[in-house]
Amino acid sequence: MDIKSMDSTHSFRTESAPSFRFNIQGIFDNATATALANELSQIAARSWGDRGETTGQETLVVDLTKVDFINSTGIGALLRCKQIAEANGRGMLVIIHRGLADIFEIAKLYAVFDLVIPYDPISGHEIETNG
Repeated sequence: MDIKSMDSTHSFRTESAPSFRFNIQGIFDNATATALANELSQIAARSWGDRGETTGQETLVVDLTKVDFINSTGIGALLRCKQIAEANGRGMLVIIHRGLADIFEIAKLYAVFDLVIPYDPISGHEIETNG
C-alpha cells in the first residue's frame, strides 16, 4: 500500500515490519536528489513502530530498479541516508538492476551498501520487484 507519492519520482510504503520500502523511479540526479535525500533522511530517522522505539533489526529498503539514471549527487544522497539510518540503529538495503550495477561497481559501492539485484536463478533473468 502506497503511503505517499510525490511528483511521480518516488513513493514509499511499509512492508512487513520491521522494514520500510522507498521506491524511486526515473532519474536520480542533481534535479531530484536533494528532495529525495530529504525524504529518505526523514524516513531513516523517524519512528516506524507503534511504540516509537528502534529494535536494531529494522531495515530501510531503497528500490532503484525503476531508476533510469543515477549520478554522484544521487549516490551522495544514498550515502547520507545510510549514515542516518545507521545512526538510528537501522540497516539499509539497496535494490538495483543490472544497468546500475556497473556504476555501483566502478564507484566501489559494493563495499559500502548491501546491494541486491533481483533475478530468477533458473532463467537468469531479472525479476520485477513490483515496488
